[in-house]
Amino acid sequence: MRYAALLIIMLLIPSIAASALPKEGSKAPVMRAVTYDGKAVSTTSLQGKIVVLMFVAEWCPHCREELPALSKAWKEYGLESGDIVGIVMMVSSSESMAIEFFKSVNPPSNWKLVLEGEDTAESFGVSGVPTTVVIDRNWTVAGVFVGVLPPDEVLEPAIKLVGAGSQGNYTPVTSPATPSTTPKAEGGVQTILIVIIALALAIVIYLGYRMRGKRKK
Repeated sequence: MRYAALLIIMLLIPSIAASALPKEGSKAPVMRAVTYDGKAVSTTSLQGKIVVLMFVAEWCPHCREELPALSKAWKEYGLESGDIVGIVMMVSSSESMAIEFFKSVNPPSNWKLVLEGEDTAESFGVSGVPTTVVIDRNWTVAGVFVGVLPPDEVLEPAIKLVGAGSQGNYTPVTSPATPSTTPKAEGGVQTILIVIIALALAIVIYLGYRMRGKRKK
């Protein structure tokens, strides 16, 4: 049983670490990345701006559903301003296909593309895509959204931060009468599968020890 417990811990630690997304109200992790056009974006360079990090992958069907919707809503809510920036973090994606996907969503003028977003995704504890993290001017997390969600819900913290409400462009999001189901996110099933496999292996090992004990008697 000692070995079974050790095996379970070894299997679960990566999943627990990967799902440690920053909490709303906490300081966002330090970030350093380079955009597709060769410009550095970091915690320091982005200070004083509202930042919307969108972790996606070109192969992810849910990302192909959400990113165009976010692009459209971004423009409709008047977020193409100087004090907010959207950064699309491509994770584990083909460079050429990632660029093509980014261009296909007709991105707003203040969106930037990072082709190698794996390091940033890891530091932010992202375990599935799409995942969006909204950060305020003081680099504090204002919202975390996992899976495909209504774009106005995802952008609500950013809209409030830029003061779009005072311009009459923003209608607060109201909670639906019926709670939505678990958001769809690529990678979320992976954690469940790891847990199931770990438990199955533990049972097999335990039964093996029981059988050996009976044979010795």
